[in-house]
Amino acid sequence: MTELDYRTPEVTGADEYPTLSNPNQIRAVVERVKVFVPQWKCHVWVHELTGEELDLYRQPMYQVKETKLTLSLTENTLRLLAYALRTEQGDRLWPNTKRGVAELGKLPSGGSELLAKTARRLSGLSDDDEEAKAGKVSSTDPTDDSFSD
Repeated sequence: MTELDYRTPEVTGADEYPTLSNPNQIRAVVERVKVFVPQWKCHVWVHELTGEELDLYRQPMYQVKETKLTLSLTENTLRLLAYALRTEQGDRLWPNTKRGVAELGKLPSGGSELLAKTARRLSGLSDDDEEAKAGKVSSTDPTDDSFSD
């Protein structure tokens, strides 16, 4: 899997790919990488989030309280990992629930950060994006609970 710079109008090697003419051409195209996590002493498959998963991941981050839009980054990294960490066959390793996120939260944080960085890159997110959003929106109470079981 080659890392491409999607910000440029001309992607190197793009001529070898067909022009999209049918949605079925891209349904099975999800980028994934196998990452060695020294802190966890194992390899983990990290998958790119689909558009639907990305929206579901972002949804609890934004809340309207009174007339104010607020941003909650509570367990943000762990929720991202719940969507992105998969088996080789593509099944999620942890569910995106309070329990699944709590289980992920018990793992060494160095490994979580390594995997989250990979998941953000694959899904077109960056730490800078989150920091910029946080600067434009006020922060919420870190004890706010936005998950459903």
